[in-house]
Amino acid sequence: MGIPAWRRPGKRRTFLVALFLVFILSCCVFTEDQPPLSFLPNPVGLHDRFTLSFEVDVPSASMVSIGEWDFPEGIRLYAGPNIRGIVKNREDASSYPAVSVSYILLSNRTGRILFPSIPFTIGSEARTTTVGIQRVGAYSDKKLMLPLEVEWEIPDGPFYEGQTIPAVLVMQNQEEILLPERVSVSASGGGLFEEAPELGEIRRRKFGGTVLYTVPVTGYLFTPTGSGRFFLNKAAVTAEGLSGTSAATAVDVRPVPADVAVSGGVGRFELDVSLLPEDPRAGDTVELIVRIQGEGNLAYLTPPDPDFDGLILVRSEEKHNYEASLTGYQGFRETRYLIKAEEEGRYEITVPDFPYFDAENASVRTIPETVLELPVLSGAEILVEQETLRLPDLRYLPEEILVAQSTELFRTRYIYFAFIPGPLLLLIFRIRRKRVLHYSILLLAPFVLFFLSAGGELLSFEQVQEAERLFLQEEYSAASVLYRNIASEYPENGRLLFNWALCLEGEGLRAEAVTAVIASARCAVPDERVLSFWETLAGSEEYVRQYRLPRYFPPGVSFILVMVLYNLFFVTVILAMYIKRSYLLLVSLFFGTLCFAMTGLLGHAAYVRSVLPAVVATDVVSSRIPRDSAEAWLELPEGLTVKISQRSGDFVLLSTAYGVEGWTKDRDILQFEDLFRASQELE
Repeated sequence: MGIPAWRRPGKRRTFLVALFLVFILSCCVFTEDQPPLSFLPNPVGLHDRFTLSFEVDVPSASMVSIGEWDFPEGIRLYAGPNIRGIVKNREDASSYPAVSVSYILLSNRTGRILFPSIPFTIGSEARTTTVGIQRVGAYSDKKLMLPLEVEWEIPDGPFYEGQTIPAVLVMQNQEEILLPERVSVSASGGGLFEEAPELGEIRRRKFGGTVLYTVPVTGYLFTPTGSGRFFLNKAAVTAEGLSGTSAATAVDVRPVPADVAVSGGVGRFELDVSLLPEDPRAGDTVELIVRIQGEGNLAYLTPPDPDFDGLILVRSEEKHNYEASLTGYQGFRETRYLIKAEEEGRYEITVPDFPYFDAENASVRTIPETVLELPVLSGAEILVEQETLRLPDLRYLPEEILVAQSTELFRTRYIYFAFIPGPLLLLIFRIRRKRVLHYSILLLAPFVLFFLSAGGELLSFEQVQEAERLFLQEEYSAASVLYRNIASEYPENGRLLFNWALCLEGEGLRAEAVTAVIASARCAVPDERVLSFWETLAGSEEYVRQYRLPRYFPPGVSFILVMVLYNLFFVTVILAMYIKRSYLLLVSLFFGTLCFAMTGLLGHAAYVRSVLPAVVATDVVSSRIPRDSAEAWLELPEGLTVKISQRSGDFVLLSTAYGVEGWTKDRDILQFEDLFRASQELE
């Protein structure tokens, strides 16, 4: 058998050389398949010209033609394309012909401009370049700075009235992760705008050979209260010396069908109803729980209101556990109703239909009504005061009101002489030395002054008894007038003010009742009955959230402790100097530390009692600016607790407990000093 021609020595060498050349040429063709884009200069100043170019290793410019491609947003063509032949040098100093394609461009915006690959052909073969990034900055103090690319990210629409829309403020196209130092975002009009910083996450992508990051700055949940076009306002961000401002983003909101108006729910929800215990006896209390869970505008929808036919509603309270997400609020809201049946029998509890709008499918869905049967067995009635929450049961007795009538020690001027004995004894010891014991009787001065100032002006027991009699007969208006007259003379008696608040609530004067309870808590540390009544007032469905009643250490107790510890400090210092025992110095330091601690508690009580919230006097709609012609912003129900942040003429800026601010007239709020005048006007 003969040897094949290609395996003979001469032919074999030729074949291997040809195979090697084919391999080299294929590598060259592959590496040149996507020529890189080149930018000069990079970075470049805003509105300055720059050159975009790439090179193709072909011998003639006539072999190259450029296809159609779109310039990135903000880039304008100044000249080009310019296709010309060039000579390139290899590493061994030899040269070869090539073709250069170049554009002269202008940029009308700052940031990292992402250029797509440019299509071109060599003869009949179609090819593309790589992608590229041109950095466009602005000059500041003669330095070229690359601003942050800040923008709003919102989901794809459409959006609907009442829908909770997540909006994340992000820094786009960052080559390194920068942490924001300062963010300035003004609230958007036409709805509720609540910050949700947990929204958004850092995203990473690769563009060509460069890694780009999208970094969330902060997030918000925007809930429009109407339909039309709304705007997410401009936002300014500063991070590590760089700054950037986003553009305002339009949000087009469509109206929802009228069928959803009763609940206002937009999202996806489920309704669960439970009743415990299932077989109560007459007089027992039963708890009905109506829970709505899902995702959407969970924080702002209106739950269905059950119908308790023949049952007594003792009280209701709402609890929730939801958090911000990219679909709105996610979690649950539940309302707990405490009800009671006075007689045996079979009762029905009806939870009405709950319609809501499914924005994803653009359809109205309805959770059908739920009818529960409650069989009540016969049995002795059990009255639980804290559950029934009857107004007369919460009152303070006349004896309790009289006991509470006393002047706080720190309000009497001569009590401060009680701070003299301690330092006076130390001074005498320094002068007379061992004869100081003869003057120790000075230590009795604080106790003498205490007993002299412990009492206060005595209330008229007959007047308080008469007010209680009217109160027990549920003649709330007459009892309220009598309590008001007594409170005008003794405005520091917290228990008297609380009884007045109960009468005002019985009259249906919610704002005045809330104000009187707050005044009661200012005069005396709230006990369980005051807190229970306050939870009932604050737990009404018309309030999203109320401010808490002030809680503090009793200032009268802390003042007495300060006075005693202050004098004990000086006594132990004198004993340490007289007996010369080191442990007495530690004891004196202990008394001094306790004295400072009690002084801090006294200062805390004074501060808490000085910053009490005001109360909305009547249902009012606030505005975003202090003008009569301003657009309506947020409804504030009667009895809502607010804090006054600023005044401007007849307007006041109110801040609610959930962080929303709005302007109203000064006459629309009620404070304790207005309470007596308001009650007199209502007579």
